[in-house]
Amino acid sequence: MLTCGSRVAQLDNNDSDSSIEEDFAQKLNKHEVHSRKTRRKEDYYKNDESRKSSHIFQPSDTGSMVDKLLHSTQNILSRVSSIIPILRSFSRYGRHSSDSGYQSAPPSRSISRKQSLISLGSLLHSEAEDGGGEEEFYSHVKVVPGGNITDDYILIELLGEGAFSKVYLAESKQDKGGLAAVKVINKNELCKDEDKMFLVDKEIEIMAQLDHQHIVKLYEVYVNSEEVCLVMELAKGGEVFDKLIEYGSLSEPEAAKLLAQVLEAVGYLHAQGIVHRDLKPENLLYYDNKSNSKVMVTDFGLSDYEEDLRPDSAVCGTATYLAPEVIKGTSSSRAQDMWSLGVISYIILCGYPPFFTDKKGDGNNETELLNQIARGKYKFHENFWDDISIEAKDFVRRLMNVNPSKRLTVEEAMKHPWIIRYTGGYFRDTFLTNLAQAFAVLFITMAFFYIYFFSLSKYFNIEYFFVSWLADTLGGVLTGASGFVSNSYDSLIDAWPIFFKPISKLLEMYFEMST
Repeated sequence: MLTCGSRVAQLDNNDSDSSIEEDFAQKLNKHEVHSRKTRRKEDYYKNDESRKSSHIFQPSDTGSMVDKLLHSTQNILSRVSSIIPILRSFSRYGRHSSDSGYQSAPPSRSISRKQSLISLGSLLHSEAEDGGGEEEFYSHVKVVPGGNITDDYILIELLGEGAFSKVYLAESKQDKGGLAAVKVINKNELCKDEDKMFLVDKEIEIMAQLDHQHIVKLYEVYVNSEEVCLVMELAKGGEVFDKLIEYGSLSEPEAAKLLAQVLEAVGYLHAQGIVHRDLKPENLLYYDNKSNSKVMVTDFGLSDYEEDLRPDSAVCGTATYLAPEVIKGTSSSRAQDMWSLGVISYIILCGYPPFFTDKKGDGNNETELLNQIARGKYKFHENFWDDISIEAKDFVRRLMNVNPSKRLTVEEAMKHPWIIRYTGGYFRDTFLTNLAQAFAVLFITMAFFYIYFFSLSKYFNIEYFFVSWLADTLGGVLTGASGFVSNSYDSLIDAWPIFFKPISKLLEMYFEMST
C-alpha cells in the first residue's frame, strides 16, 4: 500500500513537490513515536493490574475443600470485576460519558455568548489566589480558579505538544480508571511577545457552548497564574492523519462515512454561528480503536463567530487547507470550512494534497503554495483517480469551488448522491450491530455462569437439584410467556367488537349521508 509520502514522490516527476513528502515523513515519525508511547501506556496498565492482583485472597494451608472453593470463586470474581467499570459507565454516566469511564458534567444549559464571555473570560484574566479558588460552573464546564491540575489528575503520558501547549493523557484521582485528555497552556510562553490570552478566551468560550456527539467536549478548566489547563473528552483512536500514514488512503465507503460524520459536526457549528477555520485530518480524531469508531472534531483554537469575521480578518489556519477567498482577503465566512472539507476529501481519497510547492524554488515555498490555492487550479491525476467514482470527484469539485457562493453548503453536501450512496443505512446498521453485540455478550455471560455454577454444584453433589431447578425456572418463564401471549390475544379478540361498533356506525352514517 502506498503511503501519503510515496504518492507525492511519484508525482514529483510531473508537477508535484517532494517537500510535501518531507512533511508527511515528519508526521510518520511522529506516528511511530506515538505508537511507542502507546505500547508503554499498555505496559503501565499491565503493571497496574499485577499490583491489584497482589491483594487477591490466598487459600489457607489446610487444603480443605471449602478453602479451594472460596479461592476458585475469588479468582473468577476478580476477573469478572474488570467488567464492572464498563457496566458502571453505562449505568451511572449514561450517554454523557466517554468509554474510558470518565464522568462528564450534566448536559449544557442555554447560555448567551455575552454571559459566557463574562464568566469564563474574566476568570482567565483574573489573578489566581493562593490555595485555589472555589469551583464554579458555567454551562456544562466546571471552572476552578487558582486550581492546580495535579491536585485532581495524574498526568500519565505526553500525547502531543505545540508551540505554547502540551496535551497529556490523564487519570482522575477521584474516579480511578477515568481517563481524559488535558491540554496545558503555558501563559508565559503564550504571552512572551504579546498578550495572546484572547485566543484561549475564545477557545474556551466556544467549546463551553458545544455539545455534539462528533465534537470533543470540554469538561473542566483549571486557571492559575502560570497556566490554563483544559480537561477534555479523550478520543483514543488517534488522528485520521495517522490512518492515512498507515494505509495511504481510504476506500470510498469509509471516506464517505467519515465525511458524513464531520459534516454533521460542522453543520452543528454553523447552526451555532461558529466557523472552525482549521479543519484538517490532524484535527479529526477516532473515538476508539474499533473498526466502526465514530469521528470527532477537535482544536477550536482558531475558531470564531461568523458574525465577527470580516474580509480583512487575519489569515489563520494551515496553509494547505486555506480557502482562496481567505488568502485573497475578499471574504471570510462559513464557506471556508467547506473548502477545507473539500481538501480533506481530496486527500483521504487519493493520499496526497491537491496543492504543493516546488522544493527547488527560491525559498518562498509557502507564498507559492498560497498563490496556487488562490488560483484554485488542481488536477485529478489519472494514475491515482482512475478507480475513484465520478460521484466522488463531483463531490470534491463542488466543495473546492473557488467561488464561495457556489460552493456546497453543509446541507447540500449531506444530500450529495455520493454521501447518500454510502451512508444511507449507516446509522441503522450501526444500531443493529451494537444490538447484536449486546445480545451476544449477554448470551456468553449467561452460558459462562451456568457452566461455572454447574461445576460448583459437583462439590456438594447437587448436580441433579441444580439442573432440575434450572429446568423448572426456564419452564416457568416459558409457560408465563406463553400464557401472556395467549391472554393478550384473547383480550384483543374480546375488545375488538367494542372498537368495531363505533367504526361501523360511522361508516353507516357516512353512506346514508352520501346517498
